[in-house]
Amino acid sequence: MRKLLVATAPLLATALQSPIAASDTAQALVGSWKLTSYKVQFVGEDVIEPFGPRAKGALAVTDSGRWMVMLTGGDRQIATNDAERAQLLGSMIAWTGRFTVEGDKVTSKVDASWNELYTGQLETQVRFVKMDGDTLSLRSPEMESAVRPGKRAVATLTFVRER
Repeated sequence: MRKLLVATAPLLATALQSPIAASDTAQALVGSWKLTSYKVQFVGEDVIEPFGPRAKGALAVTDSGRWMVMLTGGDRQIATNDAERAQLLGSMIAWTGRFTVEGDKVTSKVDASWNELYTGQLETQVRFVKMDGDTLSLRSPEMESAVRPGKRAVATLTFVRER
């Protein structure tokens, strides 16, 4: 019995340190992902690409349970004054937080973001995961839009794993 405890102690300690160790989906998410598509369906409207067809971005998922995402418009220009710098905020999304996985649902608790709405009222972010090889699709539930107040939307992000 003592040999069994000594042999399994390191494995148990590692599992306890990693909040996502028990989830196959969470382990499959770990890594670096490059954005290939960002689409939004506002209720009652056509699907749009809010940052255009060349949107840029990345998702980084760590095995310690951290989720970091940054998206930008594909045609952003260098700002030369305060008004242009402020305008750039409208063509980006960025946030990070700790996450958990239940089945195909990822829930992040945002602890830093480009828009303080996400570290306050919308600090709990839910996404539904679909993986196909090295392609990852994240779909939001229908929710209040942070960029179009008063509108409800479903966002779909598609990423490819970076190797």
